[in-house]
Amino acid sequence: MKKKLKALLVLLFLTAILILPYLVFAQTSTPPVGNGPLDKLKAVTVGSYQTTDEYTLASLLGQIANAFLSLLAIIFIILIILGGYSWLTAAGSEEKVEKAKNTMTRSIIGLLIILGAWAIWIFIFSSGIVASTLR
Repeated sequence: MKKKLKALLVLLFLTAILILPYLVFAQTSTPPVGNGPLDKLKAVTVGSYQTTDEYTLASLLGQIANAFLSLLAIIFIILIILGGYSWLTAAGSEEKVEKAKNTMTRSIIGLLIILGAWAIWIFIFSSGIVASTLR
């Protein structure tokens, strides 16, 4: 009887967690000048950068580099998690622990290299060197 009551309470709690966000009556934001999706995208600002109508080669290169570096960073974070998991499941085996440590060490070094490349790219892009040479 206690197990059924406990299971019922857990089910009610989980249901309440799923239903409660629908009961929030937040105020909607005011729409931008136009109602189209492109008008909404033009009004978005990211940090100190404002989106523009024209696409330059420099902005295209910046988007490609950011996407590539982000993808590499995600891969290295997944490798760190996999190395930690293999270390946890090594069950005291020294070679498995050493392999997991090597995986995590190499992943951290790779992540630091990616962060350094990203910082250099942002520095070069914000100084205007790339934008002035590619126009």
